[in-house]
Amino acid sequence: MARKTLKQKKLSDTRYFHYDEKSELEIPQTVSVFAPTATYNYLISDLRKTALVTAFILAAQIILFSLLRNHLIILPGLNY
Repeated sequence: MARKTLKQKKLSDTRYFHYDEKSELEIPQTVSVFAPTATYNYLISDLRKTALVTAFILAAQIILFSLLRNHLIILPGLNY
């Protein structure tokens, strides 16, 4: 199927809009730049909680590893 020509597009626009050939649709030449102004307090608190939980898990793993390595805790079937 062939692409529509400009004349066909204008003709199809007249079905939905009042189209005047003298007044073309004007497209603004300005470009708006998005500048976020909101602060995301919930994001900072969530990251802080995640970092604390991760640090606690890592510390627990290191302590458990050192206890198992020094044979202060013995688990059957686990040899270090």
